Amino acid sequence: MYNLPGITNPVANITEYNSKFDQINLLSNAWAEYAFLPNLKYRLSANANLYANRRNAYTTSKMPLNQQLPPTAAVGSSFSEQGVSWLVNQVLSYNVSFNDAHNLEVLIGSESNKLQYQSANGAGGIFANDIVQTLNAAGQPTSVSSQITENATVSYFGRVDYNYKTKYLLKLSIRRDGSSIFGPDKRFGTFPAASVGWRVSEENFMKNQHVVSELKLRASYGLSGNNSFSNYYPYVGSVGSTNYAFGDNRNRAGHQLTGQLRP
Repeated sequence: MYNLPGITNPVANITEYNSKFDQINLLSNAWAEYAFLPNLKYRLSANANLYANRRNAYTTSKMPLNQQLPPTAAVGSSFSEQGVSWLVNQVLSYNVSFNDAHNLEVLIGSESNKLQYQSANGAGGIFANDIVQTLNAAGQPTSVSSQITENATVSYFGRVDYNYKTKYLLKLSIRRDGSSIFGPDKRFGTFPAASVGWRVSEENFMKNQHVVSELKLRASYGLSGNNSFSNYYPYVGSVGSTNYAFGDNRNRAGHQLTGQLRP
């Protein structure tokens, strides 16, 4: 051990800290497509992800702490988490071309997904010895916590894509998205978008030059939304633990609001 605060034996840091991490991850996806007509197709795709992680860690009583020589107080911890998510996408599309000039694609669809997640975390100390290194042998728990999270989204969308001789382009789209993260009165939003384009390189006056192979001008406008800022339902006031005086003026365990309600 070095004679400096906070500096321990590097060998002990490796040999006296035992950590085991187990991980399982199962990912699956599938899709199917069916043509009702030569130009009318339906496509269904889905995927699912199941994962589970677990870590058990233990610092033995032989680990030097700062300038304190062993034996020291052993500590153990355990963390586990599990999550499952799935997504289903459905699209019905229609493509048509006529007069060797006009090309049109119309598309409508829906998408839905859901996430479920839970975790548990615990730590403890005062182990009788270093033989049993799991938390059931801890004489005193130092921290215990757990959480469960669940959210879902659903979307409906449509798009019209038109071009004239692949030269003049027009695209219109609209989405209607809903997320369980938001409050019941603000759960859905509508997001339109439009764009126009001109492939200048397809014009006749660009055919005889060899400097620019592709030149396109495009202007677009649209609205978009975001629900990735939190999984904790910000429209609901959150509650945390605290102590309060009751009766004989002794501290009692209780709860208090820790987050503001945002409807």
